[in-house]
Amino acid sequence: MHADLKRNKFAYFFDLLDLNRNGLLQHNDFSDMAELVRKELQLEEGSEEHKYVAEKAIRLFHQLLNDISPMEHQSINKDEWLSFFEENLGDQVDEEVLATYQELIYLYVFDFFDHNRDGFITSDEYKRFFDIFKLDDQYLEKSFSMLDSNGDKKVSRYEMLAAIEDFLISDDPASSGNWAFGNWEASPK
Repeated sequence: MHADLKRNKFAYFFDLLDLNRNGLLQHNDFSDMAELVRKELQLEEGSEEHKYVAEKAIRLFHQLLNDISPMEHQSINKDEWLSFFEENLGDQVDEEVLATYQELIYLYVFDFFDHNRDGFITSDEYKRFFDIFKLDDQYLEKSFSMLDSNGDKKVSRYEMLAAIEDFLISDDPASSGNWAFGNWEASPK
C-alpha cells in the first residue's frame, strides 16, 4: 500500500509537469510553464521577474535531466521519472536527493506564487497555481486548508517546505502534504 501511494504521487507530479500531456518531460513543458506564470502574474515579457520565473523552471528541468540521465537526452519518460524517485525517495530516502528536490520544488512553486513577496501564499495566489496547472477547482479549498497547518489563512514558507517534504516522502495517506499540488488521486486535466 505505502509503495503504491508514493508511486501514485510521483506519477501525479509527473503528469502535472507534463503540460502538453505527451508522456514526456521536455524543455518546452518548463518554458511553457514559465510563460503561463508570466501571463497569469501579468509580468512584462523580458522583465527581470520574467527572467527569474523562466530561470527557475529551466533549472528544475536541467536538474531532472542531470539526475535521471534519461535514454533520450532531452526528455524524461514516466518510467525513468518513477524509477528515479522510487529509488531515491522510496523505502530508503536519500537525504541529499530529498533536500535538492524539496528546495527546487519549493522555489519553483512558492516563489512563483508569492507574487507580492511577503513570504506567504494567500488563497488567491494559490488559486493561480490551480489555474496554471489546470487543476480541478473543487479541490482548491481543501488543498489550501491542508497546507495552512496553523489556520491563519495563508501558507508560509515553512508550511510549504514541510508540505513538499511530506508529498515526496510520506507514506501516510492522511498526510496534509499529499495535497501540496491539489488532489494527487485525480489526474490533471
